[in-house]
Amino acid sequence: MKTQISFYALTILLFISFLPSTSYCNTRKINISGIVIDAESLKPLENANLFDANENLIGVSDSKGYYNGIIETNETGEITFKIIVKKAGYNSFVQNEHWGNLSGELNAIYYFGLKSNSLNSTFPFSELSTNISNNNYESVKSGLEVVLEKLNFDKKIENLKKGNNHIFFKLDGKFYIISNTGWIDLKSDNELVTINKGTSIRANELNSRIKRNQIKHMTTTNKENVSVEIFTK
Repeated sequence: MKTQISFYALTILLFISFLPSTSYCNTRKINISGIVIDAESLKPLENANLFDANENLIGVSDSKGYYNGIIETNETGEITFKIIVKKAGYNSFVQNEHWGNLSGELNAIYYFGLKSNSLNSTFPFSELSTNISNNNYESVKSGLEVVLEKLNFDKKIENLKKGNNHIFFKLDGKFYIISNTGWIDLKSDNELVTINKGTSIRANELNSRIKRNQIKHMTTTNKENVSVEIFTK
């Protein structure tokens, strides 16, 4: 009788060991780290909760705004996931991602700027960095400094556009052509620009020839003597 029980037990063990792996063979882990800050003051936010699409808690920011966690996906092929950031007194922020068919362990650093419920002029934001291999606080903080520099520059660009319809500006000793959707930096204010492939004019003459709200599209070019092409139609 003992021999028969051992035989059945061995049969069951062998059957289980040869079952195909279903839920774990395709699991891919995404290591998520970053810092959550106030979009207006740019100061770190503590106790911001980060969830996945199924409302599973990924991580909670500490007193430095730093968080880390893991998102798991069993999908094959392209990867889609969602990060939801919630903090009392702030509007929730949703980050939707659609990545390619990546394999192995993945790392992503997200910087989130949350908008306070009491402010209407502030815009929330997120910045993704995949260039930081180490997800500890010091490495993530160094990436935040780059993000803050970009945000500061963007604010300067927006301030330049207030109360006018110009497109040519000088900022911090450099020259820029600015539309309502983007900007192009120039080496000098004498660089040549064409409008609708017409006659070339100097960049410093643009404000007397065209208004910012007329621009449909603009691009840099490798054409001889012409740096930028602007299109109004």
